[in-house]
Amino acid sequence: MSDTTFQRGEVYLIDLGDPVGHQPNGLRPGVIVSCTYFNKALPNLIFVLPFTTNVRGLLSEVPVDPPEGGMKKRCAVRTDQLRAVAVVRFQARLGRISPKTMNKVDHLLRLILDL
Repeated sequence: MSDTTFQRGEVYLIDLGDPVGHQPNGLRPGVIVSCTYFNKALPNLIFVLPFTTNVRGLLSEVPVDPPEGGMKKRCAVRTDQLRAVAVVRFQARLGRISPKTMNKVDHLLRLILDL
C-alpha cells in the first residue's frame, strides 16, 4: 500500500498488533485523522483512531452506523485512543466516514488534546 494516498476520513482495516494495557489490538477498522498533506509528507506513519464494536456510550466515542465507513454493524470511533501507525499495518480500505461524523471526531479530539 506504499503507493496509496491516505486521506483524512478514510477507514482502513489495520493490524494494531498485541495489546498493551487497555489499548485496542488486533485487526480492526481505524479512521485516518492526520491531514492528507501530512500523510504525503511522512508516508510511512499515519495517525488513526480505532473503531470498537463494544459501544458503551462513553463521551469519547463517536457512534457509526452501517454502512458508513464500510461498517457492517454498529460501532464507534474511539477518540481516546489516538495512535501513530506504520503504513505496513494497513490491510484494506473499507470506506470513508461522513463529514458530519468527522466533525464530531474533530470536536472530541480538540477537547481531549486541549486544542
